[in-house]
Amino acid sequence: MPTHIYRLLSLILGALLSLPSVAAPHQICRQDEKSAPIASRWKTTNAGTIIDQQLGLQWQLCPLGQHGPDCSQGQWTPLSQMQARDRLYRLNEQGLAGYHDWRLPTLAELESLRRDGCVTPSIDLRVFPNTPAVWFWSQSHDQGNDYAAWYLDFASGFTGSDDKNLGNAIRLVRSISQPSAPQQGGITQRK
Repeated sequence: MPTHIYRLLSLILGALLSLPSVAAPHQICRQDEKSAPIASRWKTTNAGTIIDQQLGLQWQLCPLGQHGPDCSQGQWTPLSQMQARDRLYRLNEQGLAGYHDWRLPTLAELESLRRDGCVTPSIDLRVFPNTPAVWFWSQSHDQGNDYAAWYLDFASGFTGSDDKNLGNAIRLVRSISQPSAPQQGGITQRK
């Protein structure tokens, strides 16, 4: 299915879920996922970040544009790939959370946040609160299209490629230990 159809369906789903009369009060999870314990791999810091001890990654707690201890303040900011890289450059100059080596995640790293038993959003909200059910950019470029990059749709958990000039959400990451980080190869589209 063409990318613009996925975008349209995702926008329609997002619009329907944002209506007060239709919106689900919580994400939708399979019964066994509702009572699953929080994975011990996550460690919260005081700097608004989360450490993935299993993969050696430090993540922004909130998507760009959102802030606060539970990410309930502000609004996620849709950015094109170029705008995201510009914002990333400025945040690294300033030292986000005291570090200067933040980057966009690879698709594999972004997929490591996906909670397969849940949708709208398909992420553990106990770890990453108030994550919007929207498309998030990765740094992984579509090898077959110079004008597209891979994203993860946190509404459905699906991945795909999108025009780099369109705005999507971003959550930054940095490596804190190289050996166990996910590899770039093996990008697959989840259907």
